[in-house]
Amino acid sequence: MQRLTHWAALLVAALASLSALPPVTAAHAAAGTRAVVDNTHVTYDTTGERLDAHDGMIVQDAAGTSWLVGTSYGCGFTLGQPSPWCGVKVYRSTDLQTWTPAGAVSGLAFDPATWQARCSGDQFGCFRPHVQLRPDGTWVMWVNVAHSPHGYAVLTSPAPQGPYVEVPSPPHLAVSDSSGMPFGDQAIYRDPGSPSTAYIAYTAIGHNPSTHRLVVERLDPTWTTGTGQFVVLPKTPVEAPALFRRGGLWYLTYSDPACAYCVTGTSYATATNPLGPWTQRASIRAGSCGGQPAAVDVLKGAGGSLTYVYQTDRWVQPASGQPGPVGNQAAANNYIAPLTFAASGLIPTQACVGTWTL
Repeated sequence: MQRLTHWAALLVAALASLSALPPVTAAHAAAGTRAVVDNTHVTYDTTGERLDAHDGMIVQDAAGTSWLVGTSYGCGFTLGQPSPWCGVKVYRSTDLQTWTPAGAVSGLAFDPATWQARCSGDQFGCFRPHVQLRPDGTWVMWVNVAHSPHGYAVLTSPAPQGPYVEVPSPPHLAVSDSSGMPFGDQAIYRDPGSPSTAYIAYTAIGHNPSTHRLVVERLDPTWTTGTGQFVVLPKTPVEAPALFRRGGLWYLTYSDPACAYCVTGTSYATATNPLGPWTQRASIRAGSCGGQPAAVDVLKGAGGSLTYVYQTDRWVQPASGQPGPVGNQAAANNYIAPLTFAASGLIPTQACVGTWTL
């Protein structure tokens, strides 16, 4: 009887959620079988569980399948408290709306068991899994290891779902502060004009005082360490960079200001070369559509055209009158929507999009 009651309740909830969806418009109908990406509702995976992949990114394989990788909180990870690190979740999708758990290790990119000593909640965790495909068919993942002197761990896999294996030698980057927590959020990006070349944009946190400045550095041919070729952007305190190229112009978006688990703005800079000089531009969205920027994903849409997908984490905020931030973010929602560009190539202020199709 309890099982029947449970399934009846699920059915009622499902019907209620369907009735709450916005009406299908002519534009949606014209999209045919392409699903409508909906930012107005909580996204659940195909098993009925809430999507649990944060501060990560979406990449596509050669077949056009999209893979979402991100930090998981569902096992109970809570920042600043003794709690397990949940690892990196991987989901796959063909429409950016229907997500299937796909990580090779029980839905995860790799087994987090051996990472607990350096990634548990009281060690300030491990975050920001970002992935790119190397020309030799290897998927390269960088993860921010908060209290590691090297700041990051690098892993590789023959498939986007993993299993990923950590490379033996830790990465070395040009700009760091050896004390405390030297590095923060990062992103890696393959140069579409030179597919064997990749760059990392990373946050050099600094101490006394904390600066949170952004650095762009060229990676070596393995994409697992830096080369010492770099540029430092003057803007501070900022974090959560995303690096990408569109035409002949490079873009660097970032959280402005830096703030863990906050609703913050997104600003950007441009350059004709990833090693600068960079020109500071404007804010593209105050409040980042209810969250903090995570990535700009370069994805192929219908007909092979490229869409630059702006991705943010809608972090759970503390209850009124309570101190923040909230350390467990299992209930945080994802926001994804296409960036728009002016004819000049600059990014105007972005509207927050409820529904759209790739």
